[in-house]
Amino acid sequence: MGEIIVDRIFEEPRTGTVILSLHQLEPWDTPGIMEQLRMRVTSYVTVIRDGLFIQQYPQYDGCTFRIRILCEQMPPNDIQLQIDEINGKLRAMGIELEVLCITVGGKKFSFGEIVRHFMRLFGGSGS
Repeated sequence: MGEIIVDRIFEEPRTGTVILSLHQLEPWDTPGIMEQLRMRVTSYVTVIRDGLFIQQYPQYDGCTFRIRILCEQMPPNDIQLQIDEINGKLRAMGIELEVLCITVGGKKFSFGEIVRHFMRLFGGSGS
């Protein structure tokens, strides 16, 4: 397997859940977008299940995991149904999957700006 890059890692202070952010920058109607998303989610799951993540970040041993898809627009219904199906399979493995759409008054922000804002709001250490 090649190198897997996780867009952002942080721990929710209230729950101790480790969040692995996956930044979905392309529009949902981009050809092949769902296959790309499946591949990225699968790679995140692989590093969690195979213990590679804990080898790199032993402080998260014993934590629960959530993969958070950050996007600028909510996925259309057909894509959301596929994401829900993936989420059902991941929950059976003890991993959560969620979609978080970021829009503020119609203004677009870079993901770096969004992450800095959320870190200020919710705390945690970003990696």
